[in-house]
Parts: sequence; C-alpha cells; structure tokens
Amino acid sequence: MLDSDTGLVRHNKWWTRPAPTLSRSEGGQLLAERLREAVETRVHEEGRIASDLSGGLDSTPVTYFAAHAHPDVVGYTYYTEDPGGREDLAWARRAVPAMPGITEHVVQSASLTPAFYEGLEDVTVAFDQPTQAITSVPRVSFMLQDDLEREVNVHLNGLGGDHLLRGVRAWDHTLARKKPLRAWRRARAEGIPLGEPPHRTLLQLADCRNYRKWLSDDCQRAIHDESGNGIPNLSDWSIPLGLPHWISAPTRKEVSERLQSVSAEAEPLGSTLAEHFDLFTLRQAGYLTRGMMMTGRYYGIDFESPLLDDRVVEAVLSVRYEERDTPTEWKPLMKSAMEGLLPGEYLRRTNKIGAGPQPVRGYSTHFQSLRRLWEYSGLLDNGLFDSNALLESAAPKATAPPAGYFHSLTDTAVFLRNWNTARDEFRISLGKFHETV
Repeated sequence: MLDSDTGLVRHNKWWTRPAPTLSRSEGGQLLAERLREAVETRVHEEGRIASDLSGGLDSTPVTYFAAHAHPDVVGYTYYTEDPGGREDLAWARRAVPAMPGITEHVVQSASLTPAFYEGLEDVTVAFDQPTQAITSVPRVSFMLQDDLEREVNVHLNGLGGDHLLRGVRAWDHTLARKKPLRAWRRARAEGIPLGEPPHRTLLQLADCRNYRKWLSDDCQRAIHDESGNGIPNLSDWSIPLGLPHWISAPTRKEVSERLQSVSAEAEPLGSTLAEHFDLFTLRQAGYLTRGMMMTGRYYGIDFESPLLDDRVVEAVLSVRYEERDTPTEWKPLMKSAMEGLLPGEYLRRTNKIGAGPQPVRGYSTHFQSLRRLWEYSGLLDNGLFDSNALLESAAPKATAPPAGYFHSLTDTAVFLRNWNTARDEFRISLGKFHETV
C-alpha cells in the first residue's frame, strides 16, 4: 500500500484463510448467501445475460441465483451423443422450473461445437501465461459468438466448482492428526476403489515429512523415475512432478538442479498438508478461470466465475474438512446450500458424467494439426526435447486419452506462438510510430 501522507510503501497481507469451524449446515447457509451476492455483483441491470446450465452442482446453482437476480437469462445446456451423454440435460431440465428469469433455454448437441483439440491453430487470444484454458478456447468461442448474436454482455460459468467443492485425499492426512479413526474410514473409502491395500493407506497416513522434505523427495523421484501417474496420494503436498523420458539429457540436468534449489527454500501455502493442498488447488483454478476471462474479453463479454469469488471461497474453507465433502456423496456442501431452493428431485443427484470419449476422438482426429502446432512454436527444435521420442510417445491410442504432458505441451505451444506474434506486431507498430515522429 502507498501511504498518501508519507509516500512510503508498506506491505500488508490482504487475505487470510478462515479456520474450518462450521458444520455442513452452517456452511451451506453461508455458501448460499455468499454465492448469491457473488452472482448479483456480476450481473448488469442492462442487457441480457447468459449462464452455463450443465445440470451439474456447479453451474446450476450459479444459474439459479442469476435467474433470480435478472429477468432475462439465457441458459446454455450442451449434451453429447455418447452413452450417458444426455443425462446432464435431464438434470438441467429438472432444475429449470425453479429459475423464473430464464427466458431462453438453449439446448445444443456438442457435435455442433468444435471437437476437443480442434481449431487451436485459429486461437489468437494473447494469454499472459500457459493455461489449461487454451485448449478449451475454440469451444468457448463458439458459445461466446452465440452470446454476441443474442446481445449478451455477461456470461456466468461454474468453473472452479470442482476445485472448491470436491474433497482431496490430503484432508484425511491432516484429519488423522486429531480424528484418526474417522480419517482412516474416509481414507479406506477412497482407497478401496483405487485398489490401494490397507498397509499402503496406513503408511501414507503416518508419513510426517514436511513440505520441503516431500518436495525434495518428489524431485528426486521425478528425475530418476517416470512411473508416477500424476495422481496425488494421501501424503502428497501437491500434484506429483513428472519428467517424461523424451526430455533431453541437458534439459533434465538443468531441471534437476533448479528443482533441488527451489525445494531447499520452498515454503508451504499453509501450516498443514490439507491447508496447503486447498490453496494450491484454488490457485490452479484461478489460472484456469483467468484464461477463460481473457477469452471473454476478446469478444467483449464478461465471462465470469462466481464460485471463485473470494467470499465464496472463504465460506467453503470455513467448513470442517470432514463435513465439506465425503467419499460417498457428490458435493454435499452445495446440496446443503441449495436445499429448499432447487427442487429436491434435482438435489438427489449423486454423480456427474465426464467427457471421456471426446478427448480420445479429438486427439486422434487432430493429431497432425497438434504436431504442426508444436513444431511451429519452436518447442521441438530448441534442444529441450528428443523430438523423435516425443512424437513416438505422443501417437494417439485407440482407447486412452493423451497423457497430461501433451495437453501442457499444447497449451505452451499456443501461448508461445501467440506471444511471438503479439511481440512482432508490437515491433512493427513501434517502427511505424518512429517513422512518423
């Protein structure tokens, strides 16, 4: 902060996470109040607004509050032709009668939108960093262009809900320090479907490494062993690191040195594993939603994510770990928040259909375009990777989605291409400016 009287700058901590002391019932009431306020803050009185209405427990509550705050809301529901693909539509239709402000419910097949990994060569948004939002831009742009035709100036989405409302296994590790029996029961309920034997669960719960020690150990594992699947276990402080075999030897050496240097001074985001993992997860959500907001601005539309409003986040973090989420119920805190607001039939939903087949098909169909994108960005000819090994490993598989490495590679390639284009255009404009001076 800049002191207007003295001109001195001082640093104040703006945000502190609340202590998790509320019950699910108390937290649900607070979440409903804060989400309503967050939506109302983002809704303009003039013009139409739009809101995603996927039928899930993220976008549907957002749309509910939008439809009670504004008299002209366009709800968007997309479905797929895959098995179970119309289930979301059925749940969305159960919720719509509780939303008086919805004047138009747009229902479209996802087959009409760009497929996964399609159209990335046409993405021109100048992002400020690589982000998971990039590969979604063609599909989001399709919807935003529809918004423009319907004269919509604000579009709300449910992004951040999975990061905020779904439990993480790190909670059980921290919970075991005060309530070991409850933590054990939760951990086994999560571990059994994963095929995790009881002794491994117990060893993870007993792991007492601090953040620096864990990070140092994980760096060593990533450098010497690529067998990790990127899925955190009970004692992981973050998403396990991964260094694929196609990273070149000089790059691997430099990454190794930097990782060890970072791990020696790293500080956790919270005093416990659960606190750290919560904030790490929310930061990842923030990177995603910022990228989506930048896409909206490209079209002149406020593409907003009310679930990541700081006051909404505080409401959720105020609830005790064991009551925020359970291994046996789908997003119970949001169900508690919307009790008496959304239809009881809707709130009995117990799952959410994923988009598993679509990335597999899209990656296979558009692999050659992705390959050209990687090459054009310069990523394959700067010595960072063994290009032949990378391309061999990247080849599409008939029944499995691509490894997360290639999703990140694509995000980075689009970012670099657009950043280089923006830099070149700036240099040209600057040259023309100097010529006229």
